[in-house]
This record gives sequence, structure tokens and C-alpha cells, in this order.
Amino acid sequence: MSPLPLDSTPAAAYFRLHEDLTRHRVDRLDVPRPAGPEFWSWYADRLRGPGTVKIRVTEGPAGGFPEPTGRLAMWSSTGMGSTHTLRLISHLSPDVLRYEDFAAEVEPVRAGAPLPFVLAVLGAHLGYSFSYLGAVRTRACGAPDRSGGEGNEDGPAGFAEGWNAHHDDHRLRLPTVDLTRDRLLAALPDGAEAHLSSCDLLPGGWCGDCATCFACFYTAKAVGRPLGFTLSDRIFDEIYLRRYRPYLEGEFASDPSNSLQYLVYLQMTYGVTFDRDADVG
Repeated sequence: MSPLPLDSTPAAAYFRLHEDLTRHRVDRLDVPRPAGPEFWSWYADRLRGPGTVKIRVTEGPAGGFPEPTGRLAMWSSTGMGSTHTLRLISHLSPDVLRYEDFAAEVEPVRAGAPLPFVLAVLGAHLGYSFSYLGAVRTRACGAPDRSGGEGNEDGPAGFAEGWNAHHDDHRLRLPTVDLTRDRLLAALPDGAEAHLSSCDLLPGGWCGDCATCFACFYTAKAVGRPLGFTLSDRIFDEIYLRRYRPYLEGEFASDPSNSLQYLVYLQMTYGVTFDRDADVG
């Protein structure tokens, strides 16, 4: 399946408006009425702060998203959240889609929009009543953070709530958004780990040399489900020695992505050890 052309569609308008908010940092956002000014008022407050951006409603030519078809889309990947979500909803017979099949059409107009936003817009553009995607909770200690700001790794949950409040016909569902990686990996059936990949650099595999591989390696070590790779010297030193040890010694002073907090959680919950001799290949 390939998407309908994006030119002059509500989807194109959504990507343009997102770019105006985030890259161009406009103080006034001109929103065509069919593009949902109420949503953009909420979204601007979420990203930029309440009252920072003024919304002006215009009578643009673009219509609204297509009428809902009643169909479900599952945006699939080889990540833990996506793999678990597909197992949860397989009885609903969703259309299984991959963003990679749409990237050539979307990337030229995406302008840095985060993936949950992109997939929600694409699902609505294609007429799906529900779009499902996997998401992983990174804030392992304390309640999930649904606050705004695109640097917030737990932001997809809050985004989905706001999107659904303004797009009742094209809803976004994230069944795993409150589950950390260890719980997701432990819940998968035997053998599923052989088909997983969440690497930042190597699609369909594990490079062992990126931050996500580091987190997933120690997740697998914690729950006893090896993923079939070891870590590089570079990433072990970068994260464990240069980031994690100073984070502990500094009394958990700074961790905007929650990635270091997650390592604390693994140590406290499972007694995970960071062992250069055993963990570096």
C-alpha cells in the first residue's frame, strides 16, 4: 500500500503547521478551519507553552480528513512495543503497515515531526478509524510523564490523549505506552527475541554501539532473554563511565531523556551489573 499524494491535503497542512510551530517558531499560527483550530490551539500550548502562540482561523481550501472507514491500522516495526501490540490486537485483523513504505512520500514534508504525530496524521489521511502503534515507557521511576515538549520521551501518551480529544473519527491507540522495556520483553513468547530490533543505526539488527542497543542489552540481561549481541567499548565507556557514573555521583541531577533513570531501575529491580569483561564483545 502507498499513501494518497500528500500535496494540498489536510495531512500536508498538518505537517506545514507543525513546521511553523517548531522550526519557524511563529507567534501566530494561521490554521484553516478544516484543519482543526481547536487541536492546534491545544498542541501549540503543549509544545510552546500556554498562550505563547495565537491561533488565527482561516478559510483555507483544504477539506478535512477522509471519512473513517471503520478499519484499523497497526503501524508495525521490530521494536518491543510494536511486537507486543501486534500480539494484543491480532484478533482484530488490523491492516499491518510499515512507515518505511510511506517514507519516500512523507519525509520531504515531515520537517522533523515526531513519529507518533506522523503516524496519527498518516492514519487519518488514509481513512483509518484507529491507528495502533507500539510505544515504550522510559520514565521507569514514578508516574508516567504526559506533559508537553517534544524532548519528553514519555510524551506520546499525552499526545495521544490530546489527539483523540480532537479527532474522534481517527483515533490513536498506544496499548503499551505505560510498559517499560523489561516488562515488554518478559511478556513476549519464547523465541520472539530473535526477531526484535530497536537499533538507532542498523535497521533490522543490533549494532551494539548506540544508546538504544545499550538500554536493550541491559534489559535483556535483566530478564534473562539475550538478544544475540554484545556492546562496543565505545558505547560502554560513553554511557556507563561518562554518563551513568556521574549521574549516580551527582545524586540524579540531570536526565532529560530518562535513559539513566531506567538503568537505575534495572539495577534496583534486578540487580543488573555493568561488567566490561562480560558485556563488551
